[in-house]
Amino acid sequence: MDASPKLSWATLVLLISLPHLQADDSMPEEPDFGVAISSTDQHDPIPYERDGKWGYRRQSGETVVKPQFADCRLFAEGAAAVRTSAGWGFIDPRGEVVVTPRFDEALDFSEGLAAVRQGESWGFVTRRDEVAIPLKYHWTNGFAEGLAAVEQGGRIGFIDFGGKEVIKPRFDNALGFAQGRCPVQIGKCWTFIDASGGVLKNATFDETDTFTEGLCAVRRGAKWGYADVLGQISSAVRKRRLVFRGIGGRAHRRQVGIHRPTCEPGHCAQILERRCL
Repeated sequence: MDASPKLSWATLVLLISLPHLQADDSMPEEPDFGVAISSTDQHDPIPYERDGKWGYRRQSGETVVKPQFADCRLFAEGAAAVRTSAGWGFIDPRGEVVVTPRFDEALDFSEGLAAVRQGESWGFVTRRDEVAIPLKYHWTNGFAEGLAAVEQGGRIGFIDFGGKEVIKPRFDNALGFAQGRCPVQIGKCWTFIDASGGVLKNATFDETDTFTEGLCAVRRGAKWGYADVLGQISSAVRKRRLVFRGIGGRAHRRQVGIHRPTCEPGHCAQILERRCL
């Protein structure tokens, strides 16, 4: 199942900054950076486009990798995903190939491994161009805090760096771990789990993002607010949607293809009792 977003960094110009949330009645205007993607120093060099091909240059304007790729991503952990006629692979900041282009899709390196897809199967590779975890999963969003959400048999569980199952597949959707918590979807509802798979059964929401600085944006009905790591609402809920400024969270959500209905407390309690406790 290829459930990834269809746009990569090279095809969507984003404002790259420390993630933060702001209440707003409308989506922010997209900033205009011209032909180069704006970035912080941690992503330098940054992509730029010329005559339909993508390369990389310093923020000073110095070209370090001449435009030659059909698509590309920002650098992460010293490597950037690039697409050639042979598929997706990775280069280092000098433009040297570190993972041979051959994949149908690739996510950024995170905690030493990058998620890659061939056909319908996802796995993980190292910067030495070695397959660290076999390509056998239907979906993943990469590693965060030592665990990666993976889909098998229609359910999502979590594995460690060795590919060992740490949390059994029993969730319908999941984001990534941050600050010891991971938002997961169970039936109609979103809640949080800890690194052992323990569920905060009293914290149920219609929608969530990942944690940043101890707080997570959550929605109940039409109202948004912030929850802490215990699932308690820590600031007044708002009727206006919280709009992200910057990357924030993990973009590679599993797309279920349907609109998530409103969470019903009784229903959530039944699902949690049956599947997770």
